[in-house]
Amino acid sequence: MVGNNAIGWAQFQLNGGWKNTLGVLIGYAVVIGGLIIVMASIDPRQASSVYSGWTKGLLGLQLAILVLYGSNRIIGGIRRDFTGQMIESHRLMPVPSLHAIAGYIFGGASQALSLALVNFILGAVTTRGAGLPTGYWLKANFVMVTFAVFVWTVVAFAALSARGAMFWVVGPVVVFWMSGGALSLLLPGVSVLATPLQGPSVFDARLVNRAPELYGAPIGCQALIAGICVIAAMRKYRRSDDAAFSPLLALSMLAAVALTSAIGVRWFDGMAPEFLHDEGDLDVQLVSSTIALMLFVTAAMCSVAWSEALARRAALRREPLPPRERRVLPPLLGVVLATGIGAAMIYAGAWHWTGDEATAFRRYGVGVLLVHALSIAYLARWIYSRIDRAIVIIVIWMALIWLGPLVIDLIIRSFEERQRDIGTIAAWSPIGCLIALVDPDDANPRIGLLGQFAVALLPVLLYYTDQMRTTRILKRTAAAAEG
Repeated sequence: MVGNNAIGWAQFQLNGGWKNTLGVLIGYAVVIGGLIIVMASIDPRQASSVYSGWTKGLLGLQLAILVLYGSNRIIGGIRRDFTGQMIESHRLMPVPSLHAIAGYIFGGASQALSLALVNFILGAVTTRGAGLPTGYWLKANFVMVTFAVFVWTVVAFAALSARGAMFWVVGPVVVFWMSGGALSLLLPGVSVLATPLQGPSVFDARLVNRAPELYGAPIGCQALIAGICVIAAMRKYRRSDDAAFSPLLALSMLAAVALTSAIGVRWFDGMAPEFLHDEGDLDVQLVSSTIALMLFVTAAMCSVAWSEALARRAALRREPLPPRERRVLPPLLGVVLATGIGAAMIYAGAWHWTGDEATAFRRYGVGVLLVHALSIAYLARWIYSRIDRAIVIIVIWMALIWLGPLVIDLIIRSFEERQRDIGTIAAWSPIGCLIALVDPDDANPRIGLLGQFAVALLPVLLYYTDQMRTTRILKRTAAAAEG
């Protein structure tokens, strides 16, 4: 793939080419292979234990080489082309954008793949020396390679979109490590995507007995998200100033995340890391998964609003839109679709959850998603009618409506003598309302949802008021021109 791909070959050469790669491979094989031989020779009676320890050590190295080192090389190659304006020359080449993205991914990761191959051979030897099943080593490496390719596509998209792409690799790893794995208890979708840690994990030889079909849905979710990231990366490669996500692509990503979350909540027992020794709480997982999904709803609504703004600007200037930008999704339809996707995640995840709390969560949880989508859609429409950047204003808006009521409720409770849970004021926040749905002792989620709807009407009124004022100005200008 690298040899037949101009960009992939260029990335391979920029990373040192054959001379550098072969030197690194030989040095790595000599150093690691020599250490294994020396340590196994010190006490032949303990050789099996040494080989077993090295097998796990080589798996850790394999994961670091593929995920961390490979991702770093991919990001470095893409950002180097951006900094040196080389990517502009690449765009003039008769290379399809899909081939270009594949070249950046596999050309940038070529040295990591070569090191992983040497590591695979060394690990096969230590696995045999330790008396472990060969199938264990093969299955563990298959899981890690598929996971690495998934991560590579995500970071390639992130590198083409903005700086700090390595954060999307290191950040989740650091959060997962610092939480002791509790992140997957809050967001079961993380367990679905983090296939190397599922069940006994790739570091446990019991992996060989884990049913292969348990990896079917997770790898499918990885492939779905990776495919969407590749399409978004292709859009950014063609034009740096183009939006990465079209409305349909953004809704597709929302659907992929919703599917992943629903699978994680529904079948958490089969996919959770065994070292957690915790089955998780269904209500907590649904609340946290819904909150996380609302972030993707935000991105989808911004994409819908931006697409409409481009079409409106082109119409005012009487300029044709590019073919890929002509599919404008009506904002209200986008709100309905986003809410429907979120509702599907809630209903699928809470399939076996019964009782009054379950009924209330399904009903009002969907309402929270609807109100949030409506407010962001119209706020983004208003912002994009004036400026091109909406992220700062939307983040401030979300901080106010998500955290403001919680802070006010916390201050009120600090002056009360009786200790209680969150109150109705906190339920004006989407987070507080979702929490109140599963713990409704001192809060009324219905009043909270009505309060959220009232707040969501502010961007709607702001947008339509501004549009009416703009229409009056345009009519006056047209009348003055005719006169």
